[in-house]
Amino acid sequence: MQTAREPHRAADLARSTRRRMLTVFVPLLVLGAALGWPVLRVLGEGYTVGAPVLAALLVGVLFRLMVVFELARRQADGDGFGYARLSLLNSGLVVGVAWLVPLPDPGAAHPALVMLPFVVGYVVVQAVLAVLVGRQGLR
Repeated sequence: MQTAREPHRAADLARSTRRRMLTVFVPLLVLGAALGWPVLRVLGEGYTVGAPVLAALLVGVLFRLMVVFELARRQADGDGFGYARLSLLNSGLVVGVAWLVPLPDPGAAHPALVMLPFVVGYVVVQAVLAVLVGRQGLR
């Protein structure tokens, strides 16, 4: 809304909003990753095996925030093609990882760890895209 009122300040408004967003969400995601094991332990020992998966997923969400912010910026700028391109690239890469990364046999691995390869792939995709949009490499 502010960008529509002051389009000449769009870059400053975007930087300010990104800073505020990260100030709120980064500590919460770090706290969630740190508290994953103790909270899961309350549910029972069988759940604590999933704590690394939860922590990795929260790291992926942190990178995803940067991608979502860039999507919002493109939408505010009226850049529909750039929005669609980034959104499709992100979705396509995550689906590609889900399709190509072999998952362990559910009978051979603990159920909480079966999804670990996919989660690591998700984190890598989000990290790469976050770095690219942070450097303004995806126009």
